Amino acid sequence: PATVFIGTGSPGENVEMVTRSGTSTIHGVQLHDLPVDLSKSATPEVAQNVLQMQTEDTVARKLIQQAEDAVKGVVEEEARVAILKEAEAKAKVHRIKSIDLLQQAERFAAGKELLAIQFELAQRFRDSGNCKEASRYFDLVANNTVQERLKARAEYESRNCGLLSPGNMLKRKHGMEDSGD
Repeated sequence: PATVFIGTGSPGENVEMVTRSGTSTIHGVQLHDLPVDLSKSATPEVAQNVLQMQTEDTVARKLIQQAEDAVKGVVEEEARVAILKEAEAKAKVHRIKSIDLLQQAERFAAGKELLAIQFELAQRFRDSGNCKEASRYFDLVANNTVQERLKARAEYESRNCGLLSPGNMLKRKHGMEDSGD
């Protein structure tokens, strides 16, 4: 089956899709337009904080991956849970540092970069289970964007914070209790 897309690819543009036979699949639909590589920001303070944040994120991911690898050979459930909880506690320190660095970058950002940072902060607070801060940031994005689909997404996320956040899913996956953070 062949599918032909007609349009310029601008965010929010209606694209005509013609399917010759069979079903259609749409990949990579861009619903809003925000900067994606803030580490190359023209504002040095934004770039520097984002680069440091990326380092913290990498450390956090590696800690979790190492723990998940380590528990593969552990038979005792209690020992597996202890390994995962220890790794999660260590990773949480790095995630908090990442949020702090993003908030530092936010102080120097403007325009679409500011919206991108606030949207990222909103998602990180949501994923950490801090719906109060997540909703505050989603509301900032919704109230300060002219992009209708970004506004709709931010409003939706603000209303539905915490329902199926990745942080809550990880805790459920590994049988961990919510610590109320």
